[in-house]
Amino acid sequence: MIEHYWDELDVPGSKLQMEVKERRYYPIELKQMFARAGMAVGQIWGGTAGNWKRQSIHLDEIEIMLSARKE
Repeated sequence: MIEHYWDELDVPGSKLQMEVKERRYYPIELKQMFARAGMAVGQIWGGTAGNWKRQSIHLDEIEIMLSARKE
């Protein structure tokens, strides 16, 4: 998934238009990328900045944290 949008930032003295392109990954994609890099994923958790818990990913969370080890 790729999110593509324009954002406006307030900078001293003006406003700056900025194009943003963010690549989003599904947990299965992350597992596959880590496996190709020789890493075994142990746990995957969901959360948002400032609200991290070691719990399953929920649909409304936009950030993923995982733990992995070198195989």
